[in-house]
Amino acid sequence: MLKSVEIKKFRSCRSTKIEFGTSVGALSGRNGVGKSNILKAIDWVSRSVITAETLRIGLNDYTAQVPEDIEFGMKIKIDEYNYLYRILVRLNLSKDRNPSQYEFPGLVESLAIEGEDGAEQKIFDRNGETITLAVRKDPIRTPQWTPAPAALKSLLANDDPELEHINRLITFFNGTRYYTLDDTDKETDLILEYTYNEWKLRHQTAGDPTTSIAMRLIYMLDEDRELFEEFQHIIGPAGLDVIEHMGKSHINLGDVGGSNDPVVFGSKLFNIYFKPSKHMGGAGGVFPFSALSVGTRRVIQIVVSMLFDKRSLMLIEHPEDSIHPGLLRKLIDLLRTYSSQSQTIFTTHSPEVLDLLEPEEILLVTAPEGSTQARKLEPDEIGLAKEFLKNEGTLSEFLEPLDNL
Repeated sequence: MLKSVEIKKFRSCRSTKIEFGTSVGALSGRNGVGKSNILKAIDWVSRSVITAETLRIGLNDYTAQVPEDIEFGMKIKIDEYNYLYRILVRLNLSKDRNPSQYEFPGLVESLAIEGEDGAEQKIFDRNGETITLAVRKDPIRTPQWTPAPAALKSLLANDDPELEHINRLITFFNGTRYYTLDDTDKETDLILEYTYNEWKLRHQTAGDPTTSIAMRLIYMLDEDRELFEEFQHIIGPAGLDVIEHMGKSHINLGDVGGSNDPVVFGSKLFNIYFKPSKHMGGAGGVFPFSALSVGTRRVIQIVVSMLFDKRSLMLIEHPEDSIHPGLLRKLIDLLRTYSSQSQTIFTTHSPEVLDLLEPEEILLVTAPEGSTQARKLEPDEIGLAKEFLKNEGTLSEFLEPLDNL
Protein backbone atom coordinates (compact mmCIF):
# COMPACT_ATOMS: atom_id res chain seq x y z
CA MET A 1 0.00 0.00 0.00
CA LEU A 2 1.17 3.49 -0.83
CA LYS A 3 1.43 5.25 2.54
CA SER A 4 2.74 8.64 1.45
CA VAL A 5 4.20 10.52 -1.49
CA GLU A 6 6.25 13.70 -1.72
CA ILE A 7 6.46 15.50 -5.06
CA LYS A 8 8.70 18.47 -5.83
CA LYS A 9 8.62 20.57 -8.99
CA PHE A 10 6.50 18.21 -11.08
CA ARG A 11 3.78 20.08 -12.96
CA SER A 12 1.76 22.07 -10.38
CA CYS A 13 3.22 20.07 -7.48
CA ARG A 14 5.97 22.46 -6.40
CA SER A 15 6.26 20.92 -2.96
CA THR A 16 3.42 18.50 -2.28
CA LYS A 17 3.31 15.87 0.45
CA ILE A 18 0.35 13.55 0.91
CA GLU A 19 -0.35 10.93 3.57
CA PHE A 20 -2.56 8.02 2.51
CA GLY A 21 -4.18 6.13 5.36
CA THR A 22 -6.87 4.01 3.70
CA SER A 23 -7.13 1.47 0.89
CA VAL A 24 -9.69 3.70 -0.87
CA GLY A 25 -8.84 7.38 -1.14
CA ALA A 26 -10.47 10.28 -2.97
CA LEU A 27 -8.63 13.41 -4.07
CA SER A 28 -11.32 16.07 -3.82
CA GLY A 29 -11.05 19.63 -4.99
CA ARG A 30 -12.05 22.21 -7.55
CA ASN A 31 -11.17 21.98 -11.23
CA GLY A 32 -7.57 22.88 -11.97
CA VAL A 33 -6.08 22.53 -8.48
CA GLY A 34 -3.83 19.64 -9.56
CA LYS A 35 -5.64 16.46 -8.57
CA SER A 36 -4.69 14.76 -11.82
CA ASN A 37 -1.08 15.92 -11.52
CA ILE A 38 -0.76 13.96 -8.27
CA LEU A 39 -1.92 10.78 -10.02
CA LYS A 40 0.34 11.49 -13.01
CA ALA A 41 3.35 11.95 -10.72
CA ILE A 42 2.76 8.59 -9.03
CA ASP A 43 2.23 6.98 -12.44
CA TRP A 44 5.42 8.53 -13.84
CA VAL A 45 7.58 7.18 -11.01
CA SER A 46 5.96 3.74 -11.21
CA ARG A 47 6.52 3.39 -14.96
CA SER A 48 10.06 4.77 -14.83
CA VAL A 49 11.42 2.55 -12.06
CA ILE A 50 10.47 -0.81 -13.60
CA THR A 51 12.25 -0.39 -16.93
CA ALA A 52 15.96 -0.53 -17.72
CA GLU A 53 15.43 1.94 -20.54
CA THR A 54 16.67 5.51 -20.33
CA LEU A 55 14.47 7.59 -18.06
CA ARG A 56 12.38 10.10 -19.98
CA ILE A 57 10.51 13.17 -18.85
CA GLY A 58 8.83 15.85 -20.95
CA LEU A 59 9.25 19.61 -20.68
CA ASN A 60 5.54 19.94 -19.82
CA ASP A 61 6.16 17.94 -16.63
CA TYR A 62 8.07 20.78 -14.97
CA THR A 63 6.62 23.48 -12.76
CA ALA A 64 8.47 26.30 -14.51
CA GLN A 65 9.22 27.28 -18.08
CA VAL A 66 12.89 26.58 -17.43
CA PRO A 67 13.26 22.96 -16.22
CA GLU A 68 14.42 22.41 -12.64
CA ASP A 69 15.37 19.36 -10.60
CA ILE A 70 12.39 17.07 -10.00
CA GLU A 71 12.18 14.99 -6.84
CA PHE A 72 9.89 12.24 -5.60
CA GLY A 73 9.74 10.37 -2.30
CA MET A 74 7.42 7.46 -1.55
CA LYS A 75 6.64 5.36 1.50
CA ILE A 76 5.24 1.97 0.56
CA LYS A 77 4.11 -0.80 2.89
CA ILE A 78 4.75 -4.25 1.37
CA ASP A 79 4.20 -7.25 3.61
CA GLU A 80 5.78 -6.33 6.96
CA TYR A 81 8.17 -3.74 5.50
CA ASN A 82 7.84 0.02 5.15
CA TYR A 83 10.01 0.95 2.17
CA LEU A 84 11.26 4.49 1.59
CA TYR A 85 12.13 5.15 -2.05
CA ARG A 86 13.50 8.49 -3.26
CA ILE A 87 14.50 9.66 -6.71
CA LEU A 88 15.94 13.02 -7.76
CA VAL A 89 16.16 13.94 -11.45
CA ARG A 90 19.13 16.30 -11.57
CA LEU A 91 19.50 18.99 -14.21
CA ASN A 92 22.53 21.18 -14.78
CA LEU A 93 21.44 24.14 -16.90
CA SER A 94 23.79 26.39 -18.78
CA LYS A 95 23.96 30.00 -17.57
CA ASP A 96 22.21 31.39 -20.63
CA ARG A 97 19.46 28.76 -20.22
CA ASN A 98 19.65 27.73 -23.84
CA PRO A 99 17.80 24.39 -24.06
CA SER A 100 20.34 23.12 -26.60
CA GLN A 101 23.04 23.42 -23.94
CA TYR A 102 21.24 21.70 -21.05
CA GLU A 103 23.34 19.08 -19.30
CA PHE A 104 21.77 16.16 -17.43
CA PRO A 105 24.15 14.76 -14.80
CA GLY A 106 21.91 11.84 -13.91
CA LEU A 107 19.84 10.45 -11.06
CA VAL A 108 20.13 10.41 -7.31
CA GLU A 109 18.20 7.53 -5.70
CA SER A 110 17.92 5.64 -2.45
CA LEU A 111 15.94 2.78 -0.97
CA ALA A 112 15.65 2.09 2.74
CA ILE A 113 13.49 0.18 5.19
CA GLU A 114 11.88 2.27 7.92
CA GLY A 115 11.92 0.67 11.35
CA GLU A 116 9.25 1.04 14.02
CA ASP A 117 11.39 3.71 15.69
CA GLY A 118 11.68 5.69 12.46
CA ALA A 119 15.30 4.69 11.87
CA GLU A 120 16.25 3.85 8.29
CA GLN A 121 18.07 0.71 7.17
CA LYS A 122 19.71 1.50 3.85
CA ILE A 123 19.42 -0.93 0.96
CA PHE A 124 21.11 1.19 -1.69
CA ASP A 125 22.22 4.71 -2.51
CA ARG A 126 22.78 5.93 -6.03
CA ASN A 127 24.52 9.03 -7.35
CA GLY A 128 24.85 9.36 -11.11
CA GLU A 129 26.51 6.23 -12.46
CA THR A 130 27.43 4.80 -9.04
CA ILE A 131 25.17 2.55 -6.94
CA THR A 132 26.31 1.60 -3.44
CA LEU A 133 24.62 -1.30 -1.65
CA ALA A 134 24.71 -1.57 2.11
CA VAL A 135 25.93 -5.19 2.01
CA ARG A 136 28.65 -4.66 -0.64
CA LYS A 137 32.04 -3.08 -0.29
CA ASP A 138 32.47 -2.24 -3.96
CA PRO A 139 30.00 0.03 -5.78
CA ILE A 140 28.18 -0.95 -8.97
CA ARG A 141 28.41 1.14 -12.11
CA THR A 142 25.33 1.66 -14.25
CA PRO A 143 24.19 4.06 -16.99
CA GLN A 144 23.36 7.38 -15.34
CA TRP A 145 19.79 7.53 -16.66
CA THR A 146 18.79 3.93 -15.94
CA PRO A 147 16.74 3.79 -12.70
CA ALA A 148 18.53 1.81 -9.98
CA PRO A 149 15.79 -0.78 -9.20
CA ALA A 150 15.63 -1.96 -12.81
CA ALA A 151 19.43 -1.92 -13.13
CA LEU A 152 19.97 -3.88 -9.92
CA LYS A 153 17.35 -6.47 -10.88
CA SER A 154 19.34 -7.27 -14.01
CA LEU A 155 22.77 -7.14 -12.34
CA LEU A 156 22.34 -8.88 -8.98
CA ALA A 157 22.49 -12.64 -8.58
CA ASN A 158 19.26 -14.44 -7.77
CA ASP A 159 20.50 -15.34 -4.28
CA ASP A 160 21.61 -11.80 -3.45
CA PRO A 161 19.91 -10.83 -0.13
CA GLU A 162 19.07 -7.33 -1.41
CA LEU A 163 17.31 -8.60 -4.52
CA GLU A 164 14.29 -9.68 -2.47
CA HIS A 165 13.67 -6.06 -1.46
CA ILE A 166 14.30 -4.78 -4.99
CA ASN A 167 11.83 -7.29 -6.41
CA ARG A 168 9.15 -6.27 -3.90
CA LEU A 169 9.51 -2.64 -4.92
CA ILE A 170 9.42 -3.44 -8.64
CA THR A 171 6.39 -5.70 -8.19
CA PHE A 172 4.52 -2.87 -6.47
CA PHE A 173 5.41 -0.32 -9.13
CA ASN A 174 4.62 -2.81 -11.88
CA GLY A 175 1.21 -3.23 -10.26
CA THR A 176 0.43 0.49 -10.42
CA ARG A 177 -1.75 1.68 -13.29
CA TYR A 178 -3.31 4.99 -14.22
CA TYR A 179 -6.82 4.89 -15.71
CA THR A 180 -8.20 7.99 -17.39
CA LEU A 181 -11.42 6.15 -18.37
CA ASP A 182 -11.78 8.44 -21.37
CA ASP A 183 -10.82 5.95 -24.07
CA THR A 184 -13.86 3.67 -24.30
CA ASP A 185 -14.93 5.46 -27.49
CA LYS A 186 -11.70 4.20 -29.07
CA GLU A 187 -12.42 0.59 -28.14
CA THR A 188 -12.88 -1.63 -31.18
CA ASP A 189 -15.69 -4.21 -31.29
CA LEU A 190 -13.85 -6.63 -33.59
CA ILE A 191 -10.56 -8.29 -32.68
CA LEU A 192 -8.54 -10.16 -35.29
CA GLU A 193 -7.63 -13.64 -34.06
CA TYR A 194 -4.04 -13.13 -35.21
CA THR A 195 -3.74 -9.91 -33.15
CA TYR A 196 -5.32 -11.51 -30.11
CA ASN A 197 -3.03 -14.57 -30.22
CA GLU A 198 0.05 -12.37 -30.53
CA TRP A 199 -0.94 -10.43 -27.42
CA LYS A 200 -1.97 -13.58 -25.51
CA LEU A 201 1.50 -15.06 -26.01
CA ARG A 202 3.17 -11.87 -24.77
CA HIS A 203 0.80 -11.75 -21.81
CA GLN A 204 1.37 -15.36 -20.79
CA THR A 205 5.15 -15.22 -21.15
CA ALA A 206 5.96 -11.69 -20.03
CA GLY A 207 2.81 -10.36 -18.36
CA ASP A 208 2.30 -7.85 -21.16
CA PRO A 209 -0.76 -5.72 -20.29
CA THR A 210 -3.24 -4.35 -22.78
CA THR A 211 -5.69 -1.48 -22.63
CA SER A 212 -8.13 -3.42 -24.83
CA ILE A 213 -11.27 -4.30 -22.91
CA ALA A 214 -12.28 -6.79 -25.60
CA MET A 215 -9.03 -8.76 -25.49
CA ARG A 216 -9.09 -8.98 -21.69
CA LEU A 217 -12.69 -10.21 -21.78
CA ILE A 218 -11.91 -12.78 -24.47
CA TYR A 219 -8.97 -14.00 -22.42
CA MET A 220 -11.09 -14.39 -19.29
CA LEU A 221 -13.78 -16.18 -21.28
CA ASP A 222 -11.38 -18.64 -22.93
CA GLU A 223 -8.49 -18.98 -20.47
CA ASP A 224 -9.76 -18.11 -16.98
CA ARG A 225 -13.34 -19.22 -16.68
CA GLU A 226 -13.47 -18.67 -12.91
CA LEU A 227 -12.46 -15.04 -13.31
CA PHE A 228 -14.98 -14.59 -16.12
CA GLU A 229 -17.77 -15.98 -13.95
CA GLU A 230 -16.74 -13.51 -11.24
CA PHE A 231 -16.99 -10.70 -13.80
CA GLN A 232 -20.44 -11.92 -14.90
CA HIS A 233 -21.61 -12.05 -11.31
CA ILE A 234 -20.41 -8.50 -10.56
CA ILE A 235 -22.01 -6.84 -13.57
CA GLY A 236 -25.06 -9.14 -13.59
CA PRO A 237 -28.45 -9.00 -11.81
CA ALA A 238 -26.98 -10.05 -8.45
CA GLY A 239 -24.34 -7.33 -8.59
CA LEU A 240 -24.26 -4.00 -10.41
CA ASP A 241 -27.13 -5.19 -12.60
CA VAL A 242 -26.11 -3.54 -15.87
CA ILE A 243 -25.49 -6.60 -18.07
CA GLU A 244 -27.54 -9.79 -17.99
CA HIS A 245 -25.13 -11.75 -20.16
CA MET A 246 -21.90 -11.30 -22.09
CA GLY A 247 -20.52 -13.61 -24.73
CA LYS A 248 -18.26 -13.96 -27.75
CA SER A 249 -19.02 -14.68 -31.38
CA HIS A 250 -16.75 -14.86 -34.41
CA ILE A 251 -16.74 -14.31 -38.13
CA ASN A 252 -14.83 -16.74 -40.36
CA LEU A 253 -12.79 -14.70 -42.79
CA GLY A 254 -12.14 -17.58 -45.16
CA ASP A 255 -9.43 -17.61 -47.76
CA VAL A 256 -8.94 -13.86 -48.06
CA GLY A 257 -5.69 -12.27 -49.18
CA GLY A 258 -2.41 -14.00 -49.98
CA SER A 259 -0.91 -16.88 -48.03
CA ASN A 260 1.62 -14.55 -46.40
CA ASP A 261 -1.10 -12.26 -45.10
CA PRO A 262 -2.01 -12.54 -41.40
CA VAL A 263 -5.64 -12.67 -42.52
CA VAL A 264 -5.50 -16.15 -44.03
CA PHE A 265 -7.66 -19.24 -44.38
CA GLY A 266 -9.08 -20.23 -41.00
CA SER A 267 -8.65 -16.80 -39.39
CA LYS A 268 -11.49 -15.22 -37.43
CA LEU A 269 -12.73 -11.87 -36.25
CA PHE A 270 -13.83 -12.09 -32.62
CA ASN A 271 -16.73 -9.98 -31.42
CA ILE A 272 -17.85 -9.56 -27.82
CA TYR A 273 -21.53 -8.84 -27.28
CA PHE A 274 -23.65 -7.76 -24.33
CA LYS A 275 -27.25 -8.33 -23.35
CA PRO A 276 -28.43 -5.44 -21.12
CA SER A 277 -30.19 -6.16 -17.84
CA LYS A 278 -33.98 -6.29 -17.88
CA HIS A 279 -34.44 -2.77 -16.50
CA MET A 280 -32.03 -1.24 -19.04
CA GLY A 281 -32.80 0.27 -22.42
CA GLY A 282 -32.46 -2.38 -25.12
CA ALA A 283 -33.26 -5.23 -22.72
CA GLY A 284 -33.74 -8.45 -24.66
CA GLY A 285 -31.42 -7.31 -27.44
CA VAL A 286 -27.74 -8.02 -28.06
CA PHE A 287 -25.27 -5.15 -28.58
CA PRO A 288 -21.56 -4.64 -29.25
CA PHE A 289 -19.54 -2.71 -26.69
CA SER A 290 -19.64 0.52 -28.74
CA ALA A 291 -23.46 0.52 -28.71
CA LEU A 292 -23.69 0.54 -24.89
CA SER A 293 -24.18 3.78 -22.99
CA VAL A 294 -21.10 5.73 -21.89
CA GLY A 295 -21.83 4.99 -18.23
CA THR A 296 -22.23 1.25 -18.83
CA ARG A 297 -18.97 1.16 -20.79
CA ARG A 298 -17.16 2.93 -17.94
CA VAL A 299 -18.54 0.48 -15.38
CA ILE A 300 -17.40 -2.47 -17.49
CA GLN A 301 -13.96 -0.91 -17.93
CA ILE A 302 -13.53 -0.38 -14.18
CA VAL A 303 -14.64 -3.93 -13.33
CA VAL A 304 -12.49 -5.53 -16.04
CA SER A 305 -9.47 -3.49 -14.92
CA MET A 306 -10.01 -4.35 -11.27
CA LEU A 307 -10.34 -8.10 -11.90
CA PHE A 308 -8.01 -8.79 -14.81
CA ASP A 309 -5.19 -6.33 -14.19
CA LYS A 310 -4.78 -7.41 -10.54
CA ARG A 311 -3.14 -4.09 -9.73
CA SER A 312 -1.57 -3.23 -6.39
CA LEU A 313 -2.53 0.42 -6.93
CA MET A 314 -5.27 1.76 -9.21
CA LEU A 315 -5.20 5.48 -10.02
CA ILE A 316 -8.55 6.49 -11.51
CA GLU A 317 -9.76 9.78 -12.97
CA HIS A 318 -13.32 10.76 -12.04
CA PRO A 319 -15.02 7.34 -11.94
CA GLU A 320 -18.38 9.07 -11.45
CA ASP A 321 -18.60 10.56 -14.95
CA SER A 322 -21.77 9.38 -16.76
CA ILE A 323 -22.64 6.91 -13.98
CA HIS A 324 -25.93 7.10 -12.08
CA PRO A 325 -25.58 7.89 -8.33
CA GLY A 326 -27.35 4.64 -7.39
CA LEU A 327 -24.86 2.65 -9.42
CA LEU A 328 -21.99 4.70 -8.01
CA ARG A 329 -22.84 3.49 -4.51
CA LYS A 330 -22.51 -0.13 -5.64
CA LEU A 331 -19.28 0.68 -7.45
CA ILE A 332 -17.65 2.34 -4.42
CA ASP A 333 -18.71 -0.60 -2.26
CA LEU A 334 -17.15 -2.92 -4.85
CA LEU A 335 -13.82 -1.07 -4.67
CA ARG A 336 -13.90 -1.42 -0.89
CA THR A 337 -14.67 -5.14 -1.18
CA TYR A 338 -11.56 -5.65 -3.30
CA SER A 339 -9.40 -3.24 -1.30
CA SER A 340 -7.37 -6.08 0.23
CA GLN A 341 -6.17 -6.91 -3.30
CA SER A 342 -5.82 -3.41 -4.73
CA GLN A 343 -5.53 0.09 -3.27
CA THR A 344 -7.58 2.67 -5.17
CA ILE A 345 -6.92 6.41 -5.33
CA PHE A 346 -9.22 8.46 -7.51
CA THR A 347 -10.01 12.09 -8.30
CA THR A 348 -13.47 13.54 -7.88
CA HIS A 349 -15.40 16.76 -7.39
CA SER A 350 -18.75 14.99 -7.33
CA PRO A 351 -20.96 15.53 -4.25
CA GLU A 352 -22.59 12.17 -4.98
CA VAL A 353 -19.23 10.38 -4.65
CA LEU A 354 -18.16 12.33 -1.56
CA ASP A 355 -21.40 11.39 0.17
CA LEU A 356 -20.56 7.71 -0.35
CA LEU A 357 -17.19 7.98 1.37
CA GLU A 358 -15.98 8.03 4.95
CA PRO A 359 -14.28 11.20 6.26
CA GLU A 360 -11.03 9.24 6.64
CA GLU A 361 -11.04 8.49 2.90
CA ILE A 362 -11.04 12.15 1.83
CA LEU A 363 -7.93 14.04 0.70
CA LEU A 364 -8.61 17.75 0.22
CA VAL A 365 -6.68 19.25 -2.71
CA THR A 366 -6.14 22.99 -3.06
CA ALA A 367 -3.69 25.22 -4.94
CA PRO A 368 -2.67 28.23 -2.80
CA GLU A 369 -0.57 30.55 -4.97
CA GLY A 370 -0.69 27.98 -7.74
CA SER A 371 1.07 25.18 -5.86
CA THR A 372 -0.90 21.93 -5.42
CA GLN A 373 -1.40 20.88 -1.80
CA ALA A 374 -3.30 17.89 -0.43
CA ARG A 375 -4.19 16.78 3.08
CA LYS A 376 -6.30 14.36 5.04
CA LEU A 377 -8.87 15.69 7.45
CA GLU A 378 -7.46 16.39 10.90
CA PRO A 379 -8.68 14.15 13.74
CA ASP A 380 -10.89 16.93 15.15
CA GLU A 381 -12.32 17.56 11.66
CA ILE A 382 -13.12 13.86 11.29
CA GLY A 383 -14.96 13.97 14.63
CA LEU A 384 -16.91 17.05 13.57
CA ALA A 385 -17.69 15.45 10.20
CA LYS A 386 -19.14 12.34 11.81
CA GLU A 387 -21.22 14.46 14.15
CA PHE A 388 -22.41 16.53 11.18
CA LEU A 389 -23.37 13.39 9.25
CA LYS A 390 -25.31 12.10 12.22
CA ASN A 391 -27.31 15.24 12.93
CA GLU A 392 -27.17 17.78 10.11
CA GLY A 393 -26.29 16.82 6.55
CA THR A 394 -24.00 15.12 4.06
CA LEU A 395 -20.24 14.84 3.85
CA SER A 396 -20.11 16.99 0.71
CA GLU A 397 -21.92 19.77 2.59
CA PHE A 398 -19.47 19.51 5.48
CA LEU A 399 -16.48 19.63 3.12
CA GLU A 400 -17.67 22.63 1.08
CA PRO A 401 -16.33 25.36 3.41
CA LEU A 402 -13.07 23.43 3.89
CA ASP A 403 -12.67 23.25 0.12
CA ASN A 404 -12.76 27.05 -0.01
CA LEU A 405 -9.99 27.57 2.52
